[in-house]
Amino acid sequence: MHGVPSDLIVEGLIGSDLQQICIGKHDVQFRFRSGTFIAVQGGARILKYETQVSVWTDEGSWDTLAFHELLNHSVTGYAVASNHVLRIDFDDGLVLELIDDSDQYESMQIYPNGELGSIIVI
Repeated sequence: MHGVPSDLIVEGLIGSDLQQICIGKHDVQFRFRSGTFIAVQGGARILKYETQVSVWTDEGSWDTLAFHELLNHSVTGYAVASNHVLRIDFDDGLVLELIDDSDQYESMQIYPNGELGSIIVI
């Protein structure tokens, strides 16, 4: 809805391990050891060595079970790939791309270090 700001800074992401992937009816949440978590209602895809291995679908599920490969891997960096894509790089060639795919609704909320008062809405 709002797009991914080109100057986005997410405290507590780099160097943190992904501890949980929580699946809800209309969203998927990524929870990191630092306390940072990201709730996604838009699109998400996982790449391994730049090959797509799993996609979060409009039906609220992953198209393959390969999404679990992200668990316990450390974030090595992140970048705004475009005004609609946040790319999070992990060790071992894994990438999580979070996609702002709606002009009408929020696509994700980012809670740096788990601080509810510091929410970033995209």
